Amino acid sequence: RIPELQVIKLNANQLSGDISDVLFISRDKTEATYYLRILDLSFNLFGGSLPSEFMLTPLYTYLMELDLSNNQIEGKLQPLIPETHHEEDEEDDDDYEVEISCLALRVLRLSNNRFTGEIPKSFSVLTSLRELDLSNNKLHGHIPEFFSEFPALNDLNLSRNSFNGPLFEDITELTKLERVNLQHNQLTGTIPTDIGELSRLQTLNLSHNCLRGPIPETIELLKRIEVLLLHDNEGLHCPIPEGISKLKNLLDVSLMNPSPSRHLQAPRHHDTRLFYKTRIEAPAIG
Repeated sequence: RIPELQVIKLNANQLSGDISDVLFISRDKTEATYYLRILDLSFNLFGGSLPSEFMLTPLYTYLMELDLSNNQIEGKLQPLIPETHHEEDEEDDDDYEVEISCLALRVLRLSNNRFTGEIPKSFSVLTSLRELDLSNNKLHGHIPEFFSEFPALNDLNLSRNSFNGPLFEDITELTKLERVNLQHNQLTGTIPTDIGELSRLQTLNLSHNCLRGPIPETIELLKRIEVLLLHDNEGLHCPIPEGISKLKNLLDVSLMNPSPSRHLQAPRHHDTRLFYKTRIEAPAIG
């Protein structure tokens, strides 16, 4: 035991085995206080599923960064942060309590694994999150509304899953967002008309979904935007807001659909090559 250990980085070592054997620590209340801040096991060959309630162990009390990305971990996310319902309200999905010790968690990377199911609502306690990356898994369901209660969130990557339904309604309340990647899902509905309120946004990738309606004119307020990818949403309407041509930091933009007959109209007096660029793969974030 090394209670003073704050950082464990074993990434990219071709380590293998069941992840539950690696993460499990006894919940004996007599254990010493641990001060682990960072645990990075990414880019290995760990398999199996998350051990039940492992985040409740003393080792993870002060954990700020957890990276299990690029492994072969499967199963649901539920064991990460267990959820306990009141017995008298078992049928009330909104009434639950969570015993949790990882409220300090700021970075959670679980991308490129084999996780299934929905994002559990017990994740709502992670209000200190700054980066959440669940990309390239087999997750589904709606993007939770409680994400709007993560005031420090600046990097959200849920790409390459099977999320459906609309963008969560209060996404524009996340005023610190800098990068949003939701590409390759099954999202429906419209782009929020007040998307321009995300004044820090540098990357917005909503490509390869089922979005519809107009491209909001408020996009022209995204003065820091560098990457804007909305292509392969056949329900998006033209024209493209003319103000996009004034976004001086814009480096990568694609607002088209794959069929030439469905090209969105570029603003007048603007280089149309910027808008009719063919894209096969959009770059991932992070």
